[in-house]
Amino acid sequence: MTPTASRPKRQTVPLTYAAAVLGIGDNAAYQLVKRGQWPTPVITIGRLYMVPTWALKQLLEKGNC
Repeated sequence: MTPTASRPKRQTVPLTYAAAVLGIGDNAAYQLVKRGQWPTPVITIGRLYMVPTWALKQLLEKGNC
């Protein structure tokens, strides 16, 4: 087994990463989350916002971004 094969895939990514993938800025992403308008589920851990990778992938596949 290779080292990369044994490493689990990420289940979540930071909101800032998801924003970059969608082509929007960090501030806009945080504002969308605070207004409840971010297009995917968001997991909040303290002040950290994480986006499930399955939801981001599904959004990109639909082309609704």
